[in-house]
Amino acid sequence: MRNHTVHQVLSTAGLAAALYFGSLVSSQAAIAISWSGGSGTPLSLTLTEPVEFLMTANPNNYQLYFVIQGAGDVFGSSGMLYTNALWSGIGLTVSGGASAGGGDYIVYWSSGDSYGTVSPNDVQLMAYRWANTGNIMTLNAGTLTGLDNFAGPAPANGAYNMFLADNWGNLVGEVVPEPSAALLSGLGMLTLLRRRR
Repeated sequence: MRNHTVHQVLSTAGLAAALYFGSLVSSQAAIAISWSGGSGTPLSLTLTEPVEFLMTANPNNYQLYFVIQGAGDVFGSSGMLYTNALWSGIGLTVSGGASAGGGDYIVYWSSGDSYGTVSPNDVQLMAYRWANTGNIMTLNAGTLTGLDNFAGPAPANGAYNMFLADNWGNLVGEVVPEPSAALLSGLGMLTLLRRRR
């Protein structure tokens, strides 16, 4: 009888651990982004760490959009802002045998669009790049800067959720969790499975 009570406590603890560690994994989609410039100077975005995206579906063409959720309708009626792409310091790499074609840099960024999974308050970083289901698309650490002076203020620094969309707004890629978060989730699930024995 006492062993039964101990198993119940361990089962409850295992479930709680799995839920807790699972929530840590889902929160890993929040990426630290720093913004600078604006107010009459070129706008810049900085990633201090590379961000990996797992391609979960084939995009409808070679236009990929790295979507920063909730950064605001930064560009308003101006629509898009071309970037200093070749010297931006933020490049792209693809692993897993993606089809050749496209460039390995961000061409422009935009906001104010509403299509598919993309909302007007999302900032989109567009790249011409083929990728297929199962590929890992990495947005490298670095700073992306607009070509022209930008009249509006820069968005707030902070952690933003990101995903990959194609030009129809279909969700085609999700952020890969940090290894430490995946490990914690695995430990939580292991505890949950152990209780079922």
